[in-house]
Amino acid sequence: MQSLGRKLLAVAVLVAVLVAAATAGGAKPKAPLLSQFKFKGATFTVGSKKFTEQLILGQIAIQALKATGAKVNDQTDLGGTSVNRQALLSGKIDMYWEYTGTGWITHLSQTKPIPDSLKQYQAVAKADRKNGVKWLDRAPLDNTYAFAVRKEMVKKFGVRKISDFKKLLRTNKKAATLC
Repeated sequence: MQSLGRKLLAVAVLVAVLVAAATAGGAKPKAPLLSQFKFKGATFTVGSKKFTEQLILGQIAIQALKATGAKVNDQTDLGGTSVNRQALLSGKIDMYWEYTGTGWITHLSQTKPIPDSLKQYQAVAKADRKNGVKWLDRAPLDNTYAFAVRKEMVKKFGVRKISDFKKLLRTNKKAATLC
């Protein structure tokens, strides 16, 4: 079960995102949010993985669908990657947010990621059609991981790349601690 503080944070972020999207930076919206979509009478079930980023994205999808008149069943916090994928394939959920790299490597069993994000999206969208999965347009999000180090570490140990960190790990394990 989530703590109250975590729930409040998720709600605050969701409200901020929806307000920003609805107002497009101005005091009054220039056009109603999602006005081109009419899903009145339609029902969707939205799933999500079991961590904060996914819970927020799931709630954004739910609120966006509700804004179009749809009825939405909330299945966010469903579980991990494979649980959501199986729920999607079996029809237990209609949609959830997924990373193109996860789709490519985990779901489609490919062994080499595609470095270009647009080409990765296009490849996973095309390949997943055979599974009856339609990837909607790419979201303007990026989930690239990187190490962040303090200037002191760069100066003291010369760590500028992951390979530098690997060398430091071999020569000075205590200094190479991650938390």
